[in-house]
Amino acid sequence: VKDEVEAWTPARVVGKLDDGRVHVQVGKRKEDREIPAEDVGNPISSLASLNNPVADMVKMIEVDEASIMHNIRQRFMVDDIYTNIGTILVSVNPFKWIDRLYSREYVDQFMSLQAGDEA
Repeated sequence: VKDEVEAWTPARVVGKLDDGRVHVQVGKRKEDREIPAEDVGNPISSLASLNNPVADMVKMIEVDEASIMHNIRQRFMVDDIYTNIGTILVSVNPFKWIDRLYSREYVDQFMSLQAGDEA
């Protein structure tokens, strides 16, 4: 569902109300909300797609704005600030220093890769 803070956040549709709004439970805390039906995104066919962020979003099961944002957010939360869409690199500014990203070993890992290779 659309979210003022997160842009999109996972939720479960619990029911539809007579006035056209939708009753949803948001996130792991299952916070109850009643929202306009147009604020509900596409249904998720597999919970695995929510719980297993991917490094290359070409391999995602669900591909829409909400699932892309969720994947990038999950990776960001564990300091994986680089994500690919095929040969396109998506980088999110971590606003902090991440030691492992600047180690010699990490840099060497990518020196011999070709476009489309996985690290």
